[in-house]
Amino acid sequence: MPTDLDEIIYQNSIKDKEIKVESKNLARVVDELNDFLLKEHSDLFTKALLEENANEKIKEIIKNYVIEEKLVIDGYPADHNIITKVLVSEVIEFGPITKYLFDKSVTEIYVNGPDEIRIERNGEPPVLTDDKFTSLEQAINIAKRILRNVGKTISPNDSSQDAVLPDGSRINIKIAPAAIRGISMDIRKHFYRPFTAEEYINSNIMTERMVEFLKMIVEGKQTIFVIGPTGSGKTSLMRFLCEFIPNTERIITIEDTPELNLLKLDENGRPINHVVPWQTVPNAAVPVTLASSIKDALRNKPDRIIIGEVRGGEAFDMISATQTGHPGMSSYHAKNLDDAIERLIVMCKASGTDLSEKILYKMIVNAVNFIVVIRKLPDFTRKVLEITEIAGIDENGNVKFNPIFKFIPTGKSEDGRILGEFRQVGEITEDTYYELLLAGIDEKRLNSFKLK
Repeated sequence: MPTDLDEIIYQNSIKDKEIKVESKNLARVVDELNDFLLKEHSDLFTKALLEENANEKIKEIIKNYVIEEKLVIDGYPADHNIITKVLVSEVIEFGPITKYLFDKSVTEIYVNGPDEIRIERNGEPPVLTDDKFTSLEQAINIAKRILRNVGKTISPNDSSQDAVLPDGSRINIKIAPAAIRGISMDIRKHFYRPFTAEEYINSNIMTERMVEFLKMIVEGKQTIFVIGPTGSGKTSLMRFLCEFIPNTERIITIEDTPELNLLKLDENGRPINHVVPWQTVPNAAVPVTLASSIKDALRNKPDRIIIGEVRGGEAFDMISATQTGHPGMSSYHAKNLDDAIERLIVMCKASGTDLSEKILYKMIVNAVNFIVVIRKLPDFTRKVLEITEIAGIDENGNVKFNPIFKFIPTGKSEDGRILGEFRQVGEITEDTYYELLLAGIDEKRLNSFKLK
């Protein structure tokens, strides 16, 4: 006998002689349910992959769907609880990686084959888990399920896929023939919660004095580029720096995938700061690109323009925009300072400009005030390796770097940790000192960063 009201309603509905109830096979029901969820609850459905609250809401939606559609599935009892459980397992659960998707301490999940799952917690070295998929087929089905949540698919004819979830989490999946062991998955989870100054300091990513210096140059309207390899923590550091922008300033953020999430709300849900978030729409009939968005931003009276990441010709547009008096901030992939400038030159040329390298170097020097280098070291710790001022061009036409803070490595501990110390190795130039005074930075505060 049914034990709950929902089951009584369900049983009565499928027994109603005036209503013809069709028993369907599981694959057909799963396809229909996926179509329904993508059409009617797409945002919630996509969030269900990594957000436990959204996952629970989708489970309730699936239960109601089973009852309202009077679903009966071939080979399963006509019991709405059993059918709901089966559909939840098929649609929003992900086998042995489910618990890691919802574990907030897990920052990355690596599937190197159906029998090898590794996880990274809070940036620590990846560890091998005892979990395995029951088969390669299960692993591939779960990979397809993850991609289906964002409207993509994978097959032997198209055996590699990248996907970005609305929360900014990134997924790369390969199956055979691209994956020699049958399947490879890398899920890099993204969290909106900004790092605090205490976390940066206590994790030895940088010192309190470095934090105070960065706060001062952000408040002083300096244009800053954050550089580093993939996975070094560039976006998190940018988000942290943006916390120092006064709430009264109008900020336009432009990103390919929303990750910065700078909007602050009070207890009544009203905005505290003045943020206008934009994103690119490259596949639209009239594409919205980073380059076109930067040009549009200049017409919207911004106090600052924040670009999530520059990868190509849009770098030239940002350099041009900051030269017009709009301080900005952005990030891009580069290993060190020399590489950083060369990468900027290459990206500026990708815009199609016919300006000479000499002029481009001069534009970069006039536009960019500071470069912050962050890197993930071999021991899996992150370090702000350098905070450097761009101080002009020398007699040979090369960019002059004025390092302010550096991490100086001194060796390795017995347990493999990189040893070293942060040092202030320089002080800002007179020109930057004057610009910071004009921006309202107190002279006493400026003088506190002079070398003794």
